[in-house]
Amino acid sequence: MPKIIPIYGSGSEGLSDEPEVKVDYKNKGEKINITYIFPGYSVSKFKRKVNEKWKHFREVRMSGTGSYSVDANPLLPSFGRFVQIPLNYRVVKVRSRRLNPIPDKKYTITWAEEIVWDEDAIRFVKKVYGVDKFLPEKVVEHSGPYFMDGYKVLLVHVRPLQYNPGKRLLSIYGKIKVYIGLSKIEDSEIEEEEKLYEWALTDTFNNLEGFGNLILNPGRKVFEEIEHKRNPRADISDERRKTEFLIIYDKDLKRPAEMLKAWKEKRGIRTKIVCIKTVGNRPEKIKGYIHYERLTRSPRLRYVLLFGDVDKITVSQEEGRHAEITDHYFYTHKDANNSECLLPWVSGGRIPVEKEEDGMSVVDQIIRYEKEPPFDPEYYKRMTVAGCFEASKDEEGGYQDGRANENFMKTMEDIRKHMISQGFKVNRVYFSNTKKSKPFIYRDGTPVPREVKDEIITDQNTATKLLIGYINEGQLIVCHRGHGWWDGWCWDGSCVQGFKTNDLKSITSDCPSVLFSINCLTGSFHESSKNIFAEKILALNGGAPTLIAANFITSTWHNDSMAKALFDALWPGIIPAFPKTNISFPVKNRRIGDLLNYAKAYLLVKHGANAETKEQFELYHIIGDPTLEIWEDEPSSVRLRARIMRDALHITMNTCPRAAVLTIWHRDNLLKRIKPLRPRATVSLKDLGRKPPYSICLSAPGCRFTEVTARH
Repeated sequence: MPKIIPIYGSGSEGLSDEPEVKVDYKNKGEKINITYIFPGYSVSKFKRKVNEKWKHFREVRMSGTGSYSVDANPLLPSFGRFVQIPLNYRVVKVRSRRLNPIPDKKYTITWAEEIVWDEDAIRFVKKVYGVDKFLPEKVVEHSGPYFMDGYKVLLVHVRPLQYNPGKRLLSIYGKIKVYIGLSKIEDSEIEEEEKLYEWALTDTFNNLEGFGNLILNPGRKVFEEIEHKRNPRADISDERRKTEFLIIYDKDLKRPAEMLKAWKEKRGIRTKIVCIKTVGNRPEKIKGYIHYERLTRSPRLRYVLLFGDVDKITVSQEEGRHAEITDHYFYTHKDANNSECLLPWVSGGRIPVEKEEDGMSVVDQIIRYEKEPPFDPEYYKRMTVAGCFEASKDEEGGYQDGRANENFMKTMEDIRKHMISQGFKVNRVYFSNTKKSKPFIYRDGTPVPREVKDEIITDQNTATKLLIGYINEGQLIVCHRGHGWWDGWCWDGSCVQGFKTNDLKSITSDCPSVLFSINCLTGSFHESSKNIFAEKILALNGGAPTLIAANFITSTWHNDSMAKALFDALWPGIIPAFPKTNISFPVKNRRIGDLLNYAKAYLLVKHGANAETKEQFELYHIIGDPTLEIWEDEPSSVRLRARIMRDALHITMNTCPRAAVLTIWHRDNLLKRIKPLRPRATVSLKDLGRKPPYSICLSAPGCRFTEVTARH
């Protein structure tokens, strides 16, 4: 069991290893002072196999923090959060003071394992243990600015523990102060194009609220006394601000693209479609088109869909450190340099199909999910988490005491515990090739609870059948955290058995389940010649209308963080708020593309800005529709009536839902869009420009889609 060691202000009672943070301002916000207090840290002991010998190690942790987890370096806590800075200011100085040191401890600290197939153990012992200096070298590290959801932020990571591998010494600080100095940026210092980009990046029109959970000082009015918002595009008319969703399609997929556009317009999302032939099928052409649309013609643009596989629409990058093929840089405001981590400024996705009939099948699935949600109230409270428990002590780097090599099952259990507290029924599907007669211990040294151990399955076929049964029942979300391959989810590292494309024929229900496929390779949309799991399940009736998946080998530590962040974006509380007085919010509108962007932002908070985080940004994609809304609860039904009397169309609702949109149609032609503020609306027939018949559609978050025909 891990033991908590006190550092600062902790007595024997109420001993905690969770940090405390306080933010203060001076000169109306031109100076930001942050005080970090670290009451304690936890230590667990174990033996790991290195060079065929068992060696003693310690692992140190702090609740609520991330990790300084650079491959084959000491694994140490790193407390990261964003700090909001005023829009028209730059950071000129970041300095820190380390207070309240305690005597160095003599430990042998374990190493970080980002990419699990690296020979971390041997490299750690041979290279790092001979280093006579404290790591990480920087106790306080900052990067940025970054732009997310209209915020301009600095990323600050504080590391209260440093380790000298050569001397086996752990240096510890209980209190660290960080001072951020700012200076005003005058308009004359900025080029016009730069002003335009900054204006677009800091536009708060679509404030999604939830991104503030990752910021120490998230208030939108924190700097109102000194902040000046530039608006270089004040001349843009309202009509040119309208497009929210851009669909770029291949000519062979025009019909499904038009069908999806019409549906999204009925859902109240202003949508534009354009053929890739018009755009130009080269990365720089696609990026340029999206930038031009976002900066000039449609500043409200927030979502982009590529409708076609990689043979029809190219990717934004074809190579990287591990040959990353990615669409990520279609959705950022520029390309990244070296290990630069860029957060998206739009939410993007791809429907990787070649034939029209496959495109129609995927669009049908999306429309069915949004238009005909189940009437079963229990569906909206059902979830399933799946994963595995592996304890391979005979492998290099394995544990002698039978603890897990990875956090697969522990991550799922952390999520499950939170979701049960939110009123959900969360099914477990866990597999292990470890005999149940042996002790089961999580990666952090805590024993696996008896109730969890009792539900672990030791036969892979049984685990697959159980998972299929839950999917046939219909789950709001199914999340897998474990190994993956091109053809599906795996129950162990051999990737021979699991939930594979061959098993999809057993999905007989038409009740959909959104998938969070947090593993390796299952989203390999660029491998058009292979039997790719994400593509097969996307078009399956009763499969996933959209899913999140990676298209290459991913980092196990980052994957754990990714899974937690996706649920936290919907039901906050998995990720702790700092300072404790901050209130966490869900990401508004609950659209899956925004959830992925939130999770990518959390990776910076949890793991810092480095090459590993950049790779994770590049590898995870939305396979499907980025605007798909995940249901929060059983959607409400709104009674909608429309009647033509004299020279006006009278529309009546029994209630006016929040953020409702009414659209009026003449056959397939959109005539008018209304955002009602009350249950009644009246429209002059002259304003519609067409004679009846009219159909009226109502869409609102958390409500069933409703469509009626106007009566005389």
